[in-house]
Amino acid sequence: MQSRPQLPPDAPPLAGLPHATPDAASLPELADLAAFLSQVRAALRMEVAFIGRIDGDSRRIVLVDDTRGLARPLRAGDADPLADTYCRLVARGALAAAVPDTAACADTAGLPTTARLGIGCYLSAPIVLADGSVWGTVCCFSTGARPGLQSEDARVLRSIASLVAGAVGPDGILRGPVWRGAPPPMA
Repeated sequence: MQSRPQLPPDAPPLAGLPHATPDAASLPELADLAAFLSQVRAALRMEVAFIGRIDGDSRRIVLVDDTRGLARPLRAGDADPLADTYCRLVARGALAAAVPDTAACADTAGLPTTARLGIGCYLSAPIVLADGSVWGTVCCFSTGARPGLQSEDARVLRSIASLVAGAVGPDGILRGPVWRGAPPPMA
């Protein structure tokens, strides 16, 4: 059995977490989750999928699969002010699970994150811990609008959110493995 990489006690809570590409999922306990996140992104025909943690007044990316081919893709460890993110709205229950056209949605059209990341459509689910607190979100987005996108499309994200919630330790750190054996079904 491999031991968990040890980080210095003063390391930021998300230090050492991988970008969800097959060659960079460096923490063995999160590698399966990173691979599954990539599969979910592909199955939903989205360009980006990520798990974000709400950390005080910011949202930090924990795992991400970004296929947009940008010079500066979204990466694990990236942080934004929570007030500028969709995660804040998801955590408050103020944003639908599916936003087919972010430019046509009053809640998302004016957010700086919409333009900066080029979000055209969006799916999400909150990661709710056993005590009822929202730890973060599981999200997918693409640069173009998708008029047929529905809340039902976010069903698999709700399943992932539930699995992730169960893998968050008492210290608030995502620990693995999230599941044992084969990954959960996507349908």
